[in-house]
Amino acid sequence: MESKKEQHLELMDRIHIASINLDDHILNHPISLENSDVKYHLELALDNLLIAYSNLGYISDENNSH
Repeated sequence: MESKKEQHLELMDRIHIASINLDDHILNHPISLENSDVKYHLELALDNLLIAYSNLGYISDENNSH
């Protein structure tokens, strides 16, 4: 079984991939760019993914400092 540290890093990697895909393929899609309401919610989704990524990094750092 993977250690907690490995699990944190794995989830961070998956969030990173999801955020890149959201930005490259969905947020910047012509229909998303034309519809400000859709774009707004997609930007919120991306912001929330990046916050989760940051929080996981903080948790991982905290766990490694003990």
